[in-house]
Amino acid sequence: MAATSHTSDESTDDDFLPDDDDEMQYDDGDEDWETTTDSLDLEDETWVDSYLEETANLDQALADLAHQELFYLGRTQFNANKRKAATNTQETSSSPDSPCGGKNADDDDDDDEHAGEEKTVSAKAPWRKQSVFEMVKQRAQGILDSDSLLSISQSVMPNRSTQVLDRHSARAYSGQFSDDGSFFFSCTQDYRLHMYNTTDPANIEKTGTIQGERGQWTITDCSLSPDNSKMIYSSITPVVHLANVDFDRDPETHHTALDFDPTGDGFGIWSVRFSGDAKEIVAGASNECLYVFDIETRTVLHEIEGHDDHVNAVCFADQRSPHILFSASDDSFVKIWDRRSLGRDSKPAGVFVGHTEGVTYLDSKSDGRYALSNGKDQTMKMWDLRKCVESSQFASDETLQVGYYAENWDYRSDNYPGPRDFRHPRDCSVQTFTGHSVLKTLIRCHFSPAYTGQRYVYTGSADGIVRIFNLDGSLVNELNTNDGLKGNDQPLRMAFDFFLPRRSWTGQVTRDVSWHPHLPYIISTSWCGAGGGASLVHDYVSESA
Repeated sequence: MAATSHTSDESTDDDFLPDDDDEMQYDDGDEDWETTTDSLDLEDETWVDSYLEETANLDQALADLAHQELFYLGRTQFNANKRKAATNTQETSSSPDSPCGGKNADDDDDDDEHAGEEKTVSAKAPWRKQSVFEMVKQRAQGILDSDSLLSISQSVMPNRSTQVLDRHSARAYSGQFSDDGSFFFSCTQDYRLHMYNTTDPANIEKTGTIQGERGQWTITDCSLSPDNSKMIYSSITPVVHLANVDFDRDPETHHTALDFDPTGDGFGIWSVRFSGDAKEIVAGASNECLYVFDIETRTVLHEIEGHDDHVNAVCFADQRSPHILFSASDDSFVKIWDRRSLGRDSKPAGVFVGHTEGVTYLDSKSDGRYALSNGKDQTMKMWDLRKCVESSQFASDETLQVGYYAENWDYRSDNYPGPRDFRHPRDCSVQTFTGHSVLKTLIRCHFSPAYTGQRYVYTGSADGIVRIFNLDGSLVNELNTNDGLKGNDQPLRMAFDFFLPRRSWTGQVTRDVSWHPHLPYIISTSWCGAGGGASLVHDYVSESA
């Protein structure tokens, strides 16, 4: 496969460290976040007891207290992770021309970051025997150590489906929080972009709906810029549209067409992502290629003929560095690309081998090392960049290149005919997760946010159930969107103006899921019935309250 480089992109950096300009775009904002606890004097030992005695609804009392504390804890860890990111990236990356290096597959698993986390979760978790209420109370009394304090935020996760955020007259294809958690956005098949203010989790407000430019069939993907001011969205065409969503600065919505196909070949785009500085877009297309596009000059920087089938998902390995890209395809492979070597080498830097069917989605831990993918073989897999297959080995070993596709089946309408326990003989993934259903559409999966220590992964499913897993592969929790939608009297917001008759909300397919970066709640985005869609809030309630 060849890589076409439209500009000279020589290797000049020795590692993935961001430059000074990259660092400036991140603001810890500790002072602002610390003020969130001012309304509750958590240092006052008597305050907690009196507050609970005077509050009839203990669930609400716990929520008020824990959410204030968790919001601060989550943001504190988020800031700490950002400060460590440059160091971690430097330690885990090898030379620019070999991002797969640094560790061999035979290295001791005790050195693996995730293996250590799994052992800690299973063997050393005395805090799990305490209720969150008890831990928060001990925090208020000043008798909780720092490790247990962090455990409060890491142990609390969404555990119930509570309310419909929005119902749509068209299927919902994507829904994600902004990086700072203040904004949630989703897109639907009728080419509409829906935006919500999530600064107050108890009162999520819909701020607007943008009518996007029509494409073919649906909006396939959308991505929000890190500063929450711009959004890109794609369809099954070679044109990506850029729209402003900062209504405070500009109340008018402007749509700018970005053409990824100057030669007129014609193809569709399945996946789009902003770079960390919002100056570039990476896209995956139906013509077996991935693209890097410069927004300012409106030119394609790289056209990489990297796969043998549709490229369903793309992302940056680390949002702080534009160099390393991941791509996932219906050819069953996830490939790693180093842009600094594309001008002189058309091969991928490495390949993740293990899925036996097409790959539907790809998420990066954004640490330059770990990735997560969903596959039509009904598995979700976690990958370590240090254990990928080198490009030279992949090209010379035919047993690595076999997709093991099940024949004569269509994941959009059929059940999976293959064995659920089949494993690729050369599988290099570090963990495999099963139990969900990757059918009907390109189901998405993600790492849990920083406040959890990213010790969980979670995924949508064709049966409408959001599943949360430990990194050791064990199931932690299930959130059933079917329960949340059935019998729900009124949604918080309606996504359309005309009257919608009462639907029979059956056959939910949860396509996308997004966990708030600082608080224990998830918003799922689903197809409902024959043609509708919905976004559902899943939050946390203490079992001991």
